[in-house]
Amino acid sequence: MHAKADAVAVLQPRCEIDGGTDPAEPLELNCDGEIVDIDPENFKPDDLPDASVLFSVNLAE
Repeated sequence: MHAKADAVAVLQPRCEIDGGTDPAEPLELNCDGEIVDIDPENFKPDDLPDASVLFSVNLAE
């Protein structure tokens, strides 16, 4: 027996940017109360939290 299903997901950001718009300056993301600091001078992709902290995923029709 086999089954097949289709679904559509809606990604929504959980974060708001606190800080200026100068890409050379550090900024702070507020992700539903979890603070994520990003410093462009010392940025490492491993410093980012899991995607579940940055985005919520909901199924749409």
